[in-house]
Amino acid sequence: MNVLSHHLTSKGRRGRLVTITQACRRGSGEGDRGRQFQVADQVMRGDHRHQLENKFSPKWTGPFRTEALENGAYRLETLEGGAIPRTWNTTNLKFYFS
Repeated sequence: MNVLSHHLTSKGRRGRLVTITQACRRGSGEGDRGRQFQVADQVMRGDHRHQLENKFSPKWTGPFRTEALENGAYRLETLEGGAIPRTWNTTNLKFYFS
């Protein structure tokens, strides 16, 4: 139990606690936005920290073209048509605007 929720429950403000908790859940994480891509959308993919050479390496690479799977997973291919080896989740992708 964190300090905020302990303070609110000790004061008897249970309704306010539920409201704050629900607001925090709604606003947390990029995956909660429900980002969806269409087939052939151009996206950038987020590189993992261990794949970066140094702190000045680009955090996002691309653009890539999407192929939709299910449950928020996508296969990527280069603009020339070459396949990228694994599937990618929506939390690791963002739209590419050219």
